[in-house]
Amino acid sequence: IFPDIVEKTRHEEKGVDLFLKISDGINKESFESSKRIENIFSKKEPVITYAFLVVCIFLYIFLAFTGGNFLEIDSNVLVDFGGNMGYYTKSGEYFRLFCAIFLHTNIVHLVCNMYSLYVIGPQVEGFFGKLKYLFIFIFGGICGGLLSVTFNDWNIVSVGASSALF
Repeated sequence: IFPDIVEKTRHEEKGVDLFLKISDGINKESFESSKRIENIFSKKEPVITYAFLVVCIFLYIFLAFTGGNFLEIDSNVLVDFGGNMGYYTKSGEYFRLFCAIFLHTNIVHLVCNMYSLYVIGPQVEGFFGKLKYLFIFIFGGICGGLLSVTFNDWNIVSVGASSALF
C-alpha cells in the first residue's frame, strides 16, 4: 500500500537521540506557532480608535461653541459642517457621507457612541490591524449614510458613528 514508507521513516538516529530530534522539532514548530498567535492577539496601542475619539469629541466641542449650546447641536449647524442631509447629498455633496460619521447631535449621542468606540474599537483594531480597521470604520459609516439618504425624507439630517461602529 505504501511501498516507500520504510524509506521515508528511516532515521540515522536511534533511541533517545531520535526521540530528542523529533521532540526538538515539535517544540520549535510549537514555539513559532505560539509566537505568531501571540503577535496576532497581543495588546497593541489602538491609535486609530484614539484618533477617532479625539476627532469626534473635538468636533462636538467646536460645534457646541459655534451653535451656542453644549447639550444639543442645532441641525442647521450640523448641515453647515457636513451633516448628511438627503437633499444636499443627492445634489452631489457626497463629502457629507464621510463628514457625518464624526458629527453628533447631542451630548448623550456623543457619549454613547464614544463609549462604544472606546470598548469595541481597540478589539477590532487589534484583530484586523490599523488599515483594515480604518477601512471598516469609514466604509461602515458611509454605507450607513447611504442607507439614511435612501430611506429618510430629503430634509432629515443624519449624523453619528453608529453605523461605523455596529
